[in-house]
Amino acid sequence: MIDMDPRLSELYEAGAEQDEVSVIIRLTDEARIPPDVRVVSRFGKIVTARLLREAVQRVHDSEDVASMKASSSVGEGSAWDDDIAESHTELAASQSLSEANPVSVPEDGSGVVVGICDWGFDFTHANFRNEDGTTRLLALWHQGADGGETPAPYGYGRVYTKDEINRALATPDPTATLGYHPSIGDPRGNGAHGTHVSDILAGNRREPGSEVGLASGADIVFVHLARQRLDELQNFGDSVRLLEGLDFVRQQADRKPLVAHFSAGMTGGPHNGTALFAQAVDAMVLERPGIALVQSVGNYASSRMHTHGPVSYTHLRAHETF
Repeated sequence: MIDMDPRLSELYEAGAEQDEVSVIIRLTDEARIPPDVRVVSRFGKIVTARLLREAVQRVHDSEDVASMKASSSVGEGSAWDDDIAESHTELAASQSLSEANPVSVPEDGSGVVVGICDWGFDFTHANFRNEDGTTRLLALWHQGADGGETPAPYGYGRVYTKDEINRALATPDPTATLGYHPSIGDPRGNGAHGTHVSDILAGNRREPGSEVGLASGADIVFVHLARQRLDELQNFGDSVRLLEGLDFVRQQADRKPLVAHFSAGMTGGPHNGTALFAQAVDAMVLERPGIALVQSVGNYASSRMHTHGPVSYTHLRAHETF
């Protein structure tokens, strides 16, 4: 029996043996999936998966598993836990981003899919609609929605299709018709964050007085994030659901150029690319030309958490230890 990290141990001991739980796994070999594991999304050797709680220790100890982490809150920083074993070697052997062939796209982003993982999207806003009033959305996945058919292979939430959104937009009350309001799950209750971010990325200035977005001709996919423990704030989701949100926008884009964005800027965890989440993102952007990812840097300007100043050679020598 191999010792598990504290969060995985907590997951193992937290409930009934037959409960299904979510984890992130780094496989030793992409082609070998351990028994008892159902893969939901795949990023090279990194997968999000489901398994019964009683199988956690057994899967963790499997020779097919190089590392396994519990699903954890992105907002708390635990999603970025270091995963040192073997990962430095694997990261060093990864293809450099600069080696990928660039993909030529129009300046306004026409033909590109912008995938946004956030919370609160006003699908009725004029800047996300075409001249004829139809939506620019390819799909909207509300991860926290109850009822209705859940999307495969994820098994939670609800996906609203382009046709459903257009039918709702043709009614007097589109949000009530669709069953989605941007304020859902927003701790401030206004649903403005995802709308604001999406407008910066892809707004088309149809609303008088608004400024054009960076990719005003792009198609849009929006994932409204939600944690698995829905009694908590849902705005940042958790590590498994964020990766599965990225997988969803990747699937919606198909072979089109994709720019994915998530608003989870933070300072917790390692900054060297060794976290399983970071390794999954690396694998995603390297899997084919034309995939890029943008991440927010966080709202830390007023926190006074950084400093600067000169460090002299004499100062370093004075504090040197042998």
